[in-house]
Amino acid sequence: MTIVWSVVIALGLILELFTFELVSIWFAVGAILALILQIVGVSVVWQIVAFFVLSIVAIAVTRPLFKRILSKSEGNTNLDAEIGKSVKVSTAIIGDEKGTVKINGVVWNAIEINGKDCLPKEVVKVIKFEGTTVVVEKSSQQSETAQDTAIDDSKQDVDETSEDSAQK
Repeated sequence: MTIVWSVVIALGLILELFTFELVSIWFAVGAILALILQIVGVSVVWQIVAFFVLSIVAIAVTRPLFKRILSKSEGNTNLDAEIGKSVKVSTAIIGDEKGTVKINGVVWNAIEINGKDCLPKEVVKVIKFEGTTVVVEKSSQQSETAQDTAIDDSKQDVDETSEDSAQK
């Protein structure tokens, strides 16, 4: 039975590495207990009972707790306020290659969700943020909001250039 419990431990750990569902790890823990019981000479029936009881109780108690804790860390961010807004392309987005957009004066890497080409000064809609990349969708028409944003960004660019020139 030592080999059986060792295999269950290894499989539980390997499966957990690939799933991150906090299920198979508890079967590995149950198998560790069963292995310890086997080493001290407890019968196979009690090893199996201990394996299932510990595994099931551990899953029932800890999985909901961990799910609740982990789901809280996925809260909204300040960037969520930018989703749905229209912004101007700064550097061309060609196919699946990244370009850039400027959001509130900050330049972001950007990709177009459908792989469409977006040329500089075209208006795109912010769909979501994936790390340091903005996923955008090419707009079919320019909205007044996007035009205003583009004007505001252009003014900021001019102001920044003027400040740089004045400092030199």
